Amino acid sequence: MIGTTQPAQISLELLDDWVDWMIAAGAAEGPCAFDGWAAQLVGAELDDA
Repeated sequence: MIGTTQPAQISLELLDDWVDWMIAAGAAEGPCAFDGWAAQLVGAELDDA
């Protein structure tokens, strides 16, 4: 499955919880594998750029 969401601000804790949930859901409904994800900063100025 491939999908996208609308931009959202999330904390590292929320992201960790979501990844844990995705892995558990894949194991429960398996055989499934959580292959990963990608993120994009939107509207943020990067000091190191």
